[in-house]
Amino acid sequence: MGPPLRPVLVGADQPVGPPGQGRHGGLPLLALLLGFAIPAFALDVEYRGHVSIPSGTVFEGVLVGGLSSITWDPDTGLYWAISDDRAERGPVRVFALAIDLTDGRLDPGDVRLEGMDEIREEDGLPFAPRSLDPEGLARAPDGRFYVSSEGEAKVGLEPFVAEVGEDRAIRRRFLLPERYRPDGAGGRGVRQNQGFESLTVTPDGRYLVTATENALVQDGPAAAVGVPSPSRVLWLDLDSGRPALERLYWTEPVALYAVPAGGFETAGLVELLALGDERFLALERSYSAGAGHVIRLFLADAAAAEDLLCRESLAAPGPDPQRLRPIAKRLLLDFATLPLKLENFEGLALGPRLPDGRRALIVIADENFDREQRTLVMLLGVGGL
Repeated sequence: MGPPLRPVLVGADQPVGPPGQGRHGGLPLLALLLGFAIPAFALDVEYRGHVSIPSGTVFEGVLVGGLSSITWDPDTGLYWAISDDRAERGPVRVFALAIDLTDGRLDPGDVRLEGMDEIREEDGLPFAPRSLDPEGLARAPDGRFYVSSEGEAKVGLEPFVAEVGEDRAIRRRFLLPERYRPDGAGGRGVRQNQGFESLTVTPDGRYLVTATENALVQDGPAAAVGVPSPSRVLWLDLDSGRPALERLYWTEPVALYAVPAGGFETAGLVELLALGDERFLALERSYSAGAGHVIRLFLADAAAAEDLLCRESLAAPGPDPQRLRPIAKRLLLDFATLPLKLENFEGLALGPRLPDGRRALIVIADENFDREQRTLVMLLGVGGL
């Protein structure tokens, strides 16, 4: 179980209380954890418009969809988004997007597809179908790109994090702790579809940071209504390719009951965006069949969190995870307040400064190759960065 479900404070002056029967109402349970508040760091977020990429769009003969992560290349001004297609509808691929932000807003016509590159195995050959589940994409300040795969836990296919060369072939894979490897039987490792969805590089170029969407099987429960999940955040040293730090992040519970009862419900940490070595924007998504999405953006600070790198499991024997110092978090934005129908938002990218001095934050939604859903590109203006 997670921290006590007690009233907390979110944002600057918004008091909230414990949840009621799966109805979110903008009431996250864990916005401040165990009294570990985030040091003063004033950010405010404004909605600046969104654009939809029609389902079924084809570019250079390849289906556009499943855009689950996005990153900005300031050298070219382009944004790169990775498709989470498991090499079943086309190659493992990234798309280049030109996003016009000159007027500080995002309106129809401001997003254009500019290119597509295939990500390949180390030997330059295409990935075989279902040999990975590409989810995360990040660019380092030196121009190198990185990708993450969730794997496929139910068949024992392990997740990975890798550097991509200029030829878009895998250049090296990072060493990951054995505890992340699924056993194929649901007894340990990452859970199905709850692995390395997030990926980011710290601004100083020292670390690549990823996280599990939910707890490892051996660490605790998956998120459910009223039940938070103890995710792990992993810092990888970019020089050595080895783990450097690991910390606990409490993922919010599922926000809504499915309608009708018994339907699919999930919640998880789907993206991190580094603002420093220890401070991040964290995007969490909850979805319940028949009830829809709840999406929240948090400011997360790991400065006071304990290092878990030597902890193979957060379950007994050992200290209860409730007693571990987690990453602190504060709610910045509940997407329910935005003037649009919520979709499966999964990716974050900082862009240039807007005309009013705010920093552009691009948020992208993955439509899961489902014509009932939408690929959305949204602009938020962030003050205080």
